[in-house]
Amino acid sequence: MKDDEHVGCGISPLATGKDDPFFKACAWHDEAYLKGSLHQEKYSRKRIDEQFLAQMLEIAGDSWALRLKAHIYYTLARALGGQFWEGRKQN
Repeated sequence: MKDDEHVGCGISPLATGKDDPFFKACAWHDEAYLKGSLHQEKYSRKRIDEQFLAQMLEIAGDSWALRLKAHIYYTLARALGGQFWEGRKQN
């Protein structure tokens, strides 16, 4: 599938803005998903998504609301991200 032009949390029509506390983690995740990226060559999609969750949980700290949001973002990435992944390692 064609890469989404939007960088950040979510896909274009439903994306959050730069004020999302997880914006940097989302931007990193988007970069990792770009066709031809080094991440797609070296790592599995699952590993990238797990690193995404780890980054968000670090940002969330002790905030239960942000921790919940991090797990929601991770779950969405796992459920829907496969259509944007062109890397060799799918899991």
